[in-house]
Amino acid sequence: YVKIHSFHWNVTGSRFHELHLLFETLYTTLWAQVDDIAEHMRVLGDFAPKNLSEMVASTEIIEATTIPSDKDMVVMIEKDLSLLITSIQKAADIAGENQKKELEGFLLELSTGHQKTLWMIRSGQGA
Repeated sequence: YVKIHSFHWNVTGSRFHELHLLFETLYTTLWAQVDDIAEHMRVLGDFAPKNLSEMVASTEIIEATTIPSDKDMVVMIEKDLSLLITSIQKAADIAGENQKKELEGFLLELSTGHQKTLWMIRSGQGA
């Protein structure tokens, strides 16, 4: 979420308008999903992360430390979405193994949405 929001603010280049809108759509969607995930955690009796450091420590997604080119931003988002999809699918598998069907369904729905987004981004890149 933070990386994509930063990309939204800092994108430049010939595809500025297109990517600015895409990044806004992505970070808006991710913010709502982060809230839903935190609420699911609370329903299950766990606490949501209490700070950004805790969130960063629990992910394989690497923070951006520079302002990349517009092309590199898209490449980074593709990689991050792939990691996110894999992580969500692993969590869904664990939920299924533990008979948490509602959680499994929620996670599979998230994964499906991210797979569609990844497909759309790749289709726009010719990848």
